[in-house]
This record gives sequence, C-alpha cells and structure tokens, in this order.
Amino acid sequence: GLASLAVVVAAFLLAYSTDRIAEITGLSGSFLGVVAVALVTSMPEATVTVAAVRARSVDLGVGNLYGSCTFNVLVLALADPFYTAGPLLDTMDNAHIAAGSIAVLLMALVLGQVLLRGQRSWAPVLPTMAAVGLLYVGGVYAVFRLS
Repeated sequence: GLASLAVVVAAFLLAYSTDRIAEITGLSGSFLGVVAVALVTSMPEATVTVAAVRARSVDLGVGNLYGSCTFNVLVLALADPFYTAGPLLDTMDNAHIAAGSIAVLLMALVLGQVLLRGQRSWAPVLPTMAAVGLLYVGGVYAVFRLS
C-alpha cells in the first residue's frame, strides 16, 4: 500500500515538474510530457534488461523491453472505455498520436528482427538497430515539431 501511494505521489510530482519545466524553458508541455513519461517508465525495464544481459540472458532482456512497450500501448485501449468525454483518440493532439505511432513502428521493427533471427541465422542485427535508433530520434523530433 505504501509503495502504491509513493507511485501516485511521484506521478503527481512528475506532472507538476514537467509543467513547471515547460513554463521555464518555453518548450511544449506535450513534448516534455512524452519525453518524461518515456524516460520514467523505461528506467525499471532498462535496469532489468541490463541485469539480464549481464547474466547472459539476452532473450529475457529483449522480452522484458518488448513486453513493457506492448503493455504501455495496451493501456490506451484499456483506458478508452472508461474515458467519458468520448473516444480517447479524438481528444489526443497530433504529438501524442505521432508518439504512439512511432512506438508501434519501433515494436514492429523489433518484432520483425526477433522473428527473422528465429528463422534464419543470417538476420543482421545492426541494420535493424540502426533503423530503430534513427526512427526513435526522428520520432522525438516529430513530437517536438508537432507540439
């Protein structure tokens, strides 16, 4: 119960801090919100993934990151019926739609790589990871421009 309360308080403080940073820097609250949520929600998964790779369990690390991203996208579908102001997608601005679309594309790229590695021993990882990196940076820039 105390841990849950701490998460709720931390979420409130994250939102408040992000709004203040947006006011001080002049950056869009949408952009900072997307970046802050991405960083904060990825830190636990990054820690587990680094520990899994250090333990020579790369599959566990990839599964952890992929499962977490998939769950984060699924949360939108689960929240939509409970949002009373209409369809959730209709109330989102273009920056959030771009961020979600980029996330789905990134997951598709990684899934394609995982499926190819399972079927062919020659599936090169470097081009896929380069594409993931470029798409991620391009996605952050797109969210910045749309905010």
